[in-house]
Amino acid sequence: MKIVVKLNILYLMSLWMFTGCGITEVDESSNTKGSQETAVAGVSIEVMDATTDNYKVLKLNGDKRLQVKLGNEEKDVYLLFTNPKNSSYSATVNHNQKTVKSSNSFNKGLKVDDIKHLANHSPSYIQEFNNKSFDFKTPKINNKKMEKTYTKISDRVNDSKIFYMQSDSTDVNVTATARKVVTNVQTSFGEKSLTIWVENDAYVDNCHKAKCIDNAMINTLANKFLKSGSDNDIYDWVTNVFGEEWGSSNSSELIAEPQHVDILLTDISNDNKTDGGVIGYFYSKDNFKASRYKGSNERIMFYIDSVMYANGGENWDQDNFWPQQVFSTLAHEFQHMIYFYHKNVQQNLQGTETWINEMLSESTEDLLAVKMNVDGPRNVIASRGDAGAKNNYNGRYPLFNKNNKLSPISWDNSLENYSTVSSFGAYLMRNYGGAELLHNIVDNDLINKEALIYAIHKNINGKSKTFDDLIHEWGVAVLLSKRDDIVSDSGELYNAGDFISSDFSGIHYDLGSINFFNYSITPALATTMSQIAPHSNYYYKVGENLKGDVDVEILGTRGLNVSVVVVK
Repeated sequence: MKIVVKLNILYLMSLWMFTGCGITEVDESSNTKGSQETAVAGVSIEVMDATTDNYKVLKLNGDKRLQVKLGNEEKDVYLLFTNPKNSSYSATVNHNQKTVKSSNSFNKGLKVDDIKHLANHSPSYIQEFNNKSFDFKTPKINNKKMEKTYTKISDRVNDSKIFYMQSDSTDVNVTATARKVVTNVQTSFGEKSLTIWVENDAYVDNCHKAKCIDNAMINTLANKFLKSGSDNDIYDWVTNVFGEEWGSSNSSELIAEPQHVDILLTDISNDNKTDGGVIGYFYSKDNFKASRYKGSNERIMFYIDSVMYANGGENWDQDNFWPQQVFSTLAHEFQHMIYFYHKNVQQNLQGTETWINEMLSESTEDLLAVKMNVDGPRNVIASRGDAGAKNNYNGRYPLFNKNNKLSPISWDNSLENYSTVSSFGAYLMRNYGGAELLHNIVDNDLINKEALIYAIHKNINGKSKTFDDLIHEWGVAVLLSKRDDIVSDSGELYNAGDFISSDFSGIHYDLGSINFFNYSITPALATTMSQIAPHSNYYYKVGENLKGDVDVEILGTRGLNVSVVVVK
């Protein structure tokens, strides 16, 4: 099946002579509210009057002939196609391009290699390990109380320890020294402690790396993750949303409850890179006893790249780019750690879909950016609630803009995948409950998009939404993000011109506004139709800076979700 879109811009009169077509009022209960409609040769004709609107969205129902009335002020006109099918959909567009007055700033002189955020989180083999099915026997949550078993961690500063880096081998290892031990910190889950270990040849006294770890960096990292007081560190903010990182288990293969977290600062992959590679990860092998995985360190722990963390300028500053990325990575990986316990261990769920786990972690970075005082995925200074300045070349969203035809559920551990799920999660939080939405996605016994739908349906604005409804409205919100006057409960909000706030379990969270057109790589907008991947969006540009009347014919749309988006 083909889609045919024929476009003509008419400034004085309609070639279709609507006055002779017997236009009638549209049914107020239909999806075409605010338009006029009649039928011609089996294809209905609608008038979309956007003459007095700063923005307007018309969701189409089937094939249409459409006249978009813009008036005398310049506006942009887009079509958004969403494919809810499980296979690609072939589409064709025919139009008179000479009549389309447009300006396209996409990708002006900028290569993806120029984007600074080219670091990644977990290597794919660790990601696959964390999300795979485990065969340990653990009762479903609420079936019966799990056995409480504790183990005492008594680390001391200057203790030395060998850490294993692979699950099935002890051959690859690093020797590290405990450089910071934090004890007896009261949290919502009782007293917690923290040890920060530094690989010996990454510490200032005996450093052989491009950048070296010192005590100021260690103290800063410790204070960011766990310190005395409430609502003042990553531990408080993340566990408030998702729950405790480790606890009871009825499996003899899992370690006992240590009430302790470890961070190992090491040159991941031994690549000595200061500005790229893997920033850090959580590796669930360490939650198992060594009798199950001989490479287990039998600790609840994170791995953080020491060289990138130490790359904070000539006079190291925590507000510089790579230290900020490390703080975000800790929040990101902490979600993974908690997700593993709640989904894999407490509920014994089998084979989490990676994209949803990664979306939750990307969303956690976004949710905590203001609290951590970092630029976050949107790369806007934390104190700014608005969408920031134009020509923003960093963060997750330039790469999303360049690859906005990707589906969130298509995952191959690429930077493009991270950018896609980051954008999708940012949309969902700003429209369906922020912190509470993330909590509800994890607080169920589902492991795929049904977990998301479960959480969306708990929100008053999401009662009847399907997954592909959300994909489509996400695309509409991208196109509308250049406006900061979007109705807050429309399901189309990215940009409110200020912070978008949510409160959950006694803690307040702020999300900054996003304008995708502020980035140096602006959203990719097609001017010809091609394959639309399953469960993905296709952004089509009718024209920008248009006036008068625009006539559009859209045919062969059966099964697709299609909207016309007009933006001043």
